[in-house]
Amino acid sequence: MSSILDDQLRLMALKQYGLIKAIKTPDISKEDLTLILKNTENETIKQLAAEKLLKETNIYDIYKADLKLILKNTERRL
Repeated sequence: MSSILDDQLRLMALKQYGLIKAIKTPDISKEDLTLILKNTENETIKQLAAEKLLKETNIYDIYKADLKLILKNTERRL
């Protein structure tokens, strides 16, 4: 339960700061990027977060991200 509340508070703080601005921050954590991916409906924000997560994640660790969401966004480009 505590973890859910922590995630909600982190997401609120990210939204208040600005999701796009947060994503462009060089030291944003992989956890925050994943949290943004899972909790936003804005396709542009999802795409930015997914791209940044892919750039900063070793290809073998990609399963840690929301893989279905990344694949869905990629298919829309094709």
